Amino acid sequence: MTYRVPAAGEPFVCAWNGGRDACLALYRAIRAGAKPQFLLTMLDESGEYSYSLPIPRSVLQAQALSLNIPLLTKTTDKENYNQGVLDVLQELKAMDINIVTFGDISLDNHRRGNESLCQQAGLETYLPLWDTPKSRILAEYVTAGFRAMIVTASNKLGPNYAGRYLDTQCIEQLEALQNIDVTGESGEYHTVIVDGPIFANPIPLKAGNTESTGDQWVTNLNLLSLNY
Repeated sequence: MTYRVPAAGEPFVCAWNGGRDACLALYRAIRAGAKPQFLLTMLDESGEYSYSLPIPRSVLQAQALSLNIPLLTKTTDKENYNQGVLDVLQELKAMDINIVTFGDISLDNHRRGNESLCQQAGLETYLPLWDTPKSRILAEYVTAGFRAMIVTASNKLGPNYAGRYLDTQCIEQLEALQNIDVTGESGEYHTVIVDGPIFANPIPLKAGNTESTGDQWVTNLNLLSLNY
């Protein structure tokens, strides 16, 4: 499956949860010459965390500031999630924005859901990572100079992975494990992006306590003082 690459100068919005794959999708769209207008993040009911990842709003705001892209947020809950997304997508359409990038790699149900909501709002989707070999995605992440911290690790990986940086050594260890999606797209782990070639400044994060939620280990993130 192929997607139309945004044209040079074309405005777009990046679906942003604060993680590695959303950032790589943003990176590819920017390298194509498209112009990011917003980072779109759905927040949980409290309005203080990304809906899909345990990343605090303050960290998301720090990412947006370093990327120099406005953060557009909307608070929602499980029952009203799809309608909440659709509402904000329709607002974007009214701003003459016609394309949204997503960081999906291979999960077809995620892709179909995102495409359905965008179609209802009259928007196109751009999934630059879709069907890319997992090893190539990680190689691009490392070679380009991105840096991310693992914020959640499944019980399959265990607590020692939570709070670690996803560096070359960590990737090699993941590749050596059995029955593991090395990109974590099947839920093995999730990341928070802290630096890379499109960031003006690194995000000053410190890993806090790691706690079990029953099916995964979650590291609390502490945002240090910003110097920008």
